[in-house]
Amino acid sequence: MADPKTDTAMEENDATTQNDTNGDAPASTSASAAAQPKEGIPSAVEFEPPLACVRRILKNSLPKATAVGKDASSAFARASGIFIIYLTACANDYARENRRQTITANDVLAAVKELEFDEFTPELKAFLELYRENEKTKKEAKLKAATAKKEAEDEAAAAAATSKSGEEEESKADAMDVDAAAGDNDNEKAQTNEEEGSNVEEEDEDDEANADDADDMASQKGEEDDAAPASADMDAADDEGKDMEP
Repeated sequence: MADPKTDTAMEENDATTQNDTNGDAPASTSASAAAQPKEGIPSAVEFEPPLACVRRILKNSLPKATAVGKDASSAFARASGIFIIYLTACANDYARENRRQTITANDVLAAVKELEFDEFTPELKAFLELYRENEKTKKEAKLKAATAKKEAEDEAAAAAATSKSGEEEESKADAMDVDAAAGDNDNEKAQTNEEEGSNVEEEDEDDEANADDADDMASQKGEEDDAAPASADMDAADDEGKDMEP
């Protein structure tokens, strides 16, 4: 699929190159024409990769003895922005052709092929496979961690429930022990009260028996006291009788 915007930019660059060859226009004309915003495409000035990232890419791509000036780094950043914008526009066209609002990795690969950068396709595919594998590993690890956390929480909840049940059983056992002890105390108190009542009854019976004995003794003493004067009178009468005898 041909991108009309890309074709327009390429035609402008070819025209500028031809003018430069003939000496009719300065070299800056091509850069200014490429930087002009197209319909639906932001200007390259509005987007440039971070200069630090561009310098890191250059450092890893070029030999160690190669130095890159500040103006060259800025030019690389501007060119990277332009390339990303065109690549994005082309990938978006593929997504729209398939009636999708989301640009996928396959759209990017198709756009790279459309821009005639086929030599990068195998490397991009290898990168995508590695990326997807890493994402799958991270997802599995995250799911495993979540499962382990849930299992730990379930075990903790079960242990807490068991502990609570044990405490409740201990509380019930303690309550039963307290009730049993209270019942034993009540029985002991009732038995004590019965024993005390029995002792009181025995004491009352003893007091009554003692009172009866005292009454008997008093009655016997009274009888003895009554019998003593009569005996004395009889003795006196006997004495008088003896005296009156010749």
